[in-house]
Amino acid sequence: GHADIFKGLIRAAAFDEDEEQQLRELILNRNFFGVEEFLEQKQTDAKIAALFSMLGRMYEKPSEWDEMLDLAQGFPQIKNALQYLKNLYELLDVYGVTHYVSFEMGLIGSFRYYTGIIFLGYTYGSGEPIVKGGRYDRLLSYFGKDAPAIGFALMADGLMLAMERQKIRLPIRREKEAILYTPVNRKLAVAAAEELRSAGKIVTLVLMEDEDASVEAYKRRYEGQELMILDEDLSNAEDER
Repeated sequence: GHADIFKGLIRAAAFDEDEEQQLRELILNRNFFGVEEFLEQKQTDAKIAALFSMLGRMYEKPSEWDEMLDLAQGFPQIKNALQYLKNLYELLDVYGVTHYVSFEMGLIGSFRYYTGIIFLGYTYGSGEPIVKGGRYDRLLSYFGKDAPAIGFALMADGLMLAMERQKIRLPIRREKEAILYTPVNRKLAVAAAEELRSAGKIVTLVLMEDEDASVEAYKRRYEGQELMILDEDLSNAEDER
């Protein structure tokens, strides 16, 4: 969707802030019969009311909203938003992904800072979107940087649920190592651990306080991890045993 469609409709109908909020709540609740009743009560211009009817529909391709694009000629904000989505469709068609995309003009988002495209991402096994995002060209100025931006959030719970229902198992391959060291080698052990961790490995530091303990016992305890021994005396003692 596009944020300027709803904003343009509010401007075209000259609704005040309270009326905008009422309409926003109706649309967020998918109550489009309520939107129709609201417009009738306000005796909204027929052309604008017809444009409002777009909000309750789902479109697969821009040709389906050509009539609305003609009606929007007198309302630049709405027309430009519809044309933007039409151009976007043509770009997506070049990438061959239009069969994954639909257009919902009633997608207004619960956040008011969106200034352009708004999007949701769905997958099988979840009735809720697993991706939410959009464009916000003025939001960053409130944080000291005047720059346009576009962002999105992944809904982790929904994503995990969808993966479970689709029986998707992602293998986790991270090398694990254990560093066995004596107190005298602590500094060397920490330096070695930091280097390995920066390379993406999981490292466990194992302090060997009892020098009479068997290195083999530590190997059994950390089975499945590569054991690095930072004391030659320990290695030699184990070899002699």
